[in-house]
Amino acid sequence: MIAVRAQSASNNDGEGAVQGFFTGIIKAPVALVGSIGSSIFPVQGTPLDREMLDESVLALLEDDILNAAREWMNPESRIRGKAALISKSDKDGRNIRVVNIQAWKENKRVAHLDVTLSGTEEGQWEVVDQKKR
Repeated sequence: MIAVRAQSASNNDGEGAVQGFFTGIIKAPVALVGSIGSSIFPVQGTPLDREMLDESVLALLEDDILNAAREWMNPESRIRGKAALISKSDKDGRNIRVVNIQAWKENKRVAHLDVTLSGTEEGQWEVVDQKKR
């Protein structure tokens, strides 16, 4: 995380300018090494399906809230899905996260698996395991 310092100024009905400083926290961008979507949708999915899945997983990793979920829907391919952060741990000094991913095309499930990701020294996430359910 990166701490930033910002300045704000406001004017309240002629009372004069009030200036203040505050320190906020901005999270550094989260990135994946490779694409989860490419391994889950190698044939039936479109590039947009893969991108939507990757963005959902990245948002979960960035928020880092256990049991949080993100859903997506691509009306063009008729694929919809859900990703949920189901486990958080540390192993050998690295952050480990498990994301459950489910996807359906129309009403038929086309994917259901748990993806284990490990934080890298460069601040990225890499897939270290995938288990079908």
